Amino acid sequence: GMAVREFSDSASISDWAQTAMSWAVNAQVLSGKGNGVLDPQGTATRAEVAQMLMNFGEHVG
Repeated sequence: GMAVREFSDSASISDWAQTAMSWAVNAQVLSGKGNGVLDPQGTATRAEVAQMLMNFGEHVG
């Protein structure tokens, strides 16, 4: 997977969220929205949240 700094919009991650976003990407809970984009200021759909929960269960829990 990619490191959080490799996403083209990583500079848009709020300071308070940097540690959590880095953890989520490194733990493969988040993998971005495609084309090297994380969209850290966007919203997540139900399907995206469901995928994050599945990823958490597979890679962390």
